[in-house]
Amino acid sequence: MPSSPVAEFCADLRRLQESSGVKRAALAHRLGYSRSQLYEILSGNVSRPPDWSRLVEPLVRACAGDDPATLDRWRRRHGVLLEVHTALRRHDRRAEPARLPCPYRGLRAFEETDAALFFGREELTDRLVDAVERNAVVAVAGPSGSGKSSLVLAGAVPRLRSSGWAVAVLRPASGPTPEAAMAAALARLTGADPAALELRLIDQGAAAVAEAVHGTGPVLLVVDQFEEVYQRGPVPAREFVDLLLAAATAVTVVLTLRADFLSRALEHPALSAAIQDSMIVTGRMTRDQLRRAIEGPLPTGIRYEAGLVDRILADAGDDPGHLALLEFSLTVLWERRTGDLLTHMAYQALGGVAGALTRYADDVCRPATTTTPELIRLFRQLVRPDGGQQPTRRVARRTELGETLWPVAQRLATTRLIVIGRDDAGVETAELAHEALVTGWERLRGWVEADRDFRIWQERLRTAMEQHRLSGEDTGTLLRGAPLAEAQRWLRERATDVGAQERAFIEAGARWHGRVVRGLRALVAGLVVLLVLAGGLGVAGAVQRRDLARQERLATSRALAAQADATVNERPIESILLSLQAAAEADTAEARGGVLRHFLAHANTVTLLAGHADRVAGVAFGAGGRLLASGSVDGSVRLWDVGARRESAILTAHTDRVYGLAFSPDGRVLASAGDDRVVRLWDVAARRQIAVLAGHRDRARRVAFTSDGRSLASADVAGTVLIWDLATRRARHTLAGHTGWVRGVAFAPDGSRLATAGVDGTLRFWDPASGRQTARLGGQDGPLRAVTFAPDGATVAGAGDDGTVRLWEVPGGRPVAALAGHTDVVTSVTFAADGRRLLSAGQDGTVRVWDVAGRQEIARHRGHIDWISGVAFSPDGHTLATAGQDHTIRVWDTATSRSHIRLAGHTGPVTAVAYRPDGRALATASEDGTLRFWDPGGGPETARLTGHTGGVSAVAFSPDGTIAATAGADRTVRLWDVPARRQIASLSGHTDVARGAAFSPDGRILATTGHDRTVRLWDVAGRRELAALTGHTGWVSAVAFSHDGALLATGSDDRTVRLWDVAGRRELAALTGHSGWVSALAFVAGDRTLVSAGQDATIRVWDLTNRRARSILTGHTGWIWSIAASRDGRTIASGADDETIRLWDIDARRELATVTEHHGWVSGLAFSPDGRKVASASADHVARLWDVDAASSRRRLCALAGRELTAQEWADFLPGRPYRRACWRQ
Repeated sequence: MPSSPVAEFCADLRRLQESSGVKRAALAHRLGYSRSQLYEILSGNVSRPPDWSRLVEPLVRACAGDDPATLDRWRRRHGVLLEVHTALRRHDRRAEPARLPCPYRGLRAFEETDAALFFGREELTDRLVDAVERNAVVAVAGPSGSGKSSLVLAGAVPRLRSSGWAVAVLRPASGPTPEAAMAAALARLTGADPAALELRLIDQGAAAVAEAVHGTGPVLLVVDQFEEVYQRGPVPAREFVDLLLAAATAVTVVLTLRADFLSRALEHPALSAAIQDSMIVTGRMTRDQLRRAIEGPLPTGIRYEAGLVDRILADAGDDPGHLALLEFSLTVLWERRTGDLLTHMAYQALGGVAGALTRYADDVCRPATTTTPELIRLFRQLVRPDGGQQPTRRVARRTELGETLWPVAQRLATTRLIVIGRDDAGVETAELAHEALVTGWERLRGWVEADRDFRIWQERLRTAMEQHRLSGEDTGTLLRGAPLAEAQRWLRERATDVGAQERAFIEAGARWHGRVVRGLRALVAGLVVLLVLAGGLGVAGAVQRRDLARQERLATSRALAAQADATVNERPIESILLSLQAAAEADTAEARGGVLRHFLAHANTVTLLAGHADRVAGVAFGAGGRLLASGSVDGSVRLWDVGARRESAILTAHTDRVYGLAFSPDGRVLASAGDDRVVRLWDVAARRQIAVLAGHRDRARRVAFTSDGRSLASADVAGTVLIWDLATRRARHTLAGHTGWVRGVAFAPDGSRLATAGVDGTLRFWDPASGRQTARLGGQDGPLRAVTFAPDGATVAGAGDDGTVRLWEVPGGRPVAALAGHTDVVTSVTFAADGRRLLSAGQDGTVRVWDVAGRQEIARHRGHIDWISGVAFSPDGHTLATAGQDHTIRVWDTATSRSHIRLAGHTGPVTAVAYRPDGRALATASEDGTLRFWDPGGGPETARLTGHTGGVSAVAFSPDGTIAATAGADRTVRLWDVPARRQIASLSGHTDVARGAAFSPDGRILATTGHDRTVRLWDVAGRRELAALTGHTGWVSAVAFSHDGALLATGSDDRTVRLWDVAGRRELAALTGHSGWVSALAFVAGDRTLVSAGQDATIRVWDLTNRRARSILTGHTGWIWSIAASRDGRTIASGADDETIRLWDIDARRELATVTEHHGWVSGLAFSPDGRKVASASADHVARLWDVDAASSRRRLCALAGRELTAQEWADFLPGRPYRRACWRQ
């Protein structure tokens, strides 16, 4: 900074002190100043000349002695300084504070135009510029508020632009899709048309980028707030990352990424490899760097009061995420300066670094005229609850907020809490000024947490709306079944918070469903009338009656199936019974799909208990394991006889929601905690309330008994924990320490400790006897949701919002494990009685069983339609119970899943799977370079064969099952003797990766495909190449023989399916229609139909008689990698990048069911020869075998329902028809 007369005078004083040898600490003591105050003065960090008698004269005497000449010289210099300073104050208009712009940015990130104000990150800027010049992709990662965007935009970009770089900046959320945002950014740089460029990006990928920037020179593409790509789901995110990485051949890409999203980014192997050596981390700044950031931007003549900078530095601390709070506090401090001085008094008044933002935001929202329901609704809409990560701010369009909330946003924009702008399409938008508001403003966090369930659903709805838009508003993408029922419930409960477009989407789904049901009912009624009329038509009428009866059964089946879909959420048992009745009426695609969906959802459920009118919040087993208690948002506590599968009592005394439940050790007393701020005690045998424990000042949510049953702990949302003496029924201790909602309480088995877990992210231990806190543990990234002790008391487990379950050693508190697997918040955790297993449940809708010693997941159960809020092990550990947001309680068998068998062992992605034709063996291929054989009945791996020197991409059995063929990345095709488990040949010919393999029906010819754009035919017996078929203009991957062996079909990234005459070795036709790589093919029985699928997420059903697509099946949201057809030709299975397997009725052109257990793209599928199972291969390193047999599915569901439709239910759904059982024949 330019030097001022005051600063120069102070510098001379400093030089006098340094040359005298007098220590500054001793001098400060002698003058009556603190060391920091004296340092500030001698450094020139004062706005006025120092006082002569108070400082200058005693300092000169201390450092130069009492020489009169020296004192006179300093006195005269001081007098001149006073005159000059006065003159400057009078005439230098630059020093007039009212005319000076604020040098700090508040909550706004530094931009390129702010480069002159950007201080403190000079060294990191150098590193970033160097990384950009050396790497194609650079990631800048750090906590929220650590200055990632500022470093790139105000630090590196000006430097790079001055050296000839062209720069394009985008935010993924600034357009309707990240691709649209990218197109707009490049269009601003090149002058291209954004809409046309977006289409080229989607169509051509990196080639469109290279074309757009051609001749521009070096181009830097900055993707700011990269974490926004994950708002649209994993598949669109992966596709955009693929596009970015491909574009990095033409431009240099810099990403700014919040640290808590780094793990998601690293899940993409190519992105992880690209940034592993080029990542820049915006970590903590040193004290000197922070001092430069504080002092550097100040204009001449403005100074901090002595000691204030040191005070601010101390308050700022080491957390890099506090930089935004620091910048905001400096902005407010600037506005409250006194003349040319920033003072301690003003700093104290604004609340310091930690309190400035909260105090300011609270002040803005405090007036009764400001803090309205509309304001709270607005802030909730500007924050996205985000599963395992901390919530993030979101960009809301004016059309989403509506005309009620938009004026509120405009008003708040004047307060700097909200920023108004426009997206790349020109639509007005609003967003929070900075992520620091999400993390640092307690009131906003409370608003968001209180509305979390609704907002998570609303974001899912918006994703579904976007998929509907992208499908061209295909009715197949409208809501139906459970999602429609859930949406209608939220619409009833939260009508004012559902936007007009969202309401229209929900109502469109309801209208479509209503039309289907009404149409089917009308058809049934009409057919019944025709049956009656046909009764008098003699022999001819008999034929007509049979046909009409069949039509009537088909229509009834479809109507019942549609009604089953509509009731699946609110009346699940009734929905199961309607699906079974639909299947009993006729074997329609709708009935098959309903039964299969229910079976897959309830495969491991022993008992399904329904009765609560709203979400079930908690469950607890009684001492013997036969009695189960549940608490609900409907305000009731219900007791269930698990063995009899029936409700045995409803306990009603709470006047609000019930969340916490616990049985006393002897099972005689049940405690329940509710939002009516009391804990109620119930006599279990008498089914009556025996006490009310009142003492909480806020909603009570958790309870726990000591092992002797003499004491009870309860916790509330205000952070208070009470320990009750159950003999006197009075609170013995009030435990205070948590700074927010306490969500978990648990006593150690011996009663010596109480553990509590809270939203403040801490786990605390207390002495129950004295009420004293004995330990405080962190280690959980974000709020904690639950806590439990192991039966031996040596370990405690905590579950939290970061999606992990963590184990700590007791009493030392040493972290011993972090169990990761849940993809969303973990809501509940408990140990089995033997201590060897740990149970967790979460908002991802799964229950996971963990091996405590091995620190690994050993079982996973899914079935609830929504997320799970509570879980409990039975005392014997054989069953578990879960409480669901879908209003149900489920009791599960802890054994392995009945719906599928998990085959684990591969150390890399499993790429392909195949059944031996006799069904007695299963083969899997993997990128780990191995071919493995398995017992398809669920037994262990039976053989592991090696030979390929790279990944294995395909496996196929010969028709007699004696030979297996594999294709690999090492460009070879290998043949294996299946009985002998050994390699018998290696076939060379492909000049690039060999990708697909298929045997002809007679076993004489093997067809393989490769990245060398060829299809090669091999003589299996002679081990030689017969022909190389050329015609494809891109990599060839998929290959399939027709059942008669006359035709061969291949799919390629040239977007075509080609048909070949096998005997003539010539191309017959090229089928076009796919808009991306064709990666999967299958002939359907009869050879008149071929199905193909690929990158465009569609399945095309081709009529081979005219070589046209007769239907297109949509539903997948990502690249379809695999497809298989059942032997009877009725069903096809598809697996995709969206990590799902979908089953389809090919004639009805209808999706039957979706399977979601895999945690990577589904790369291979195969039906068992009898059609009763489907095998799947996935990038999650696992193969799975799925039971899709209709008969076993019906038997299982009949057992689960435990009853038939009642007479009243029959009359409601099948009026006028004779009663008929659906399950008696199963």
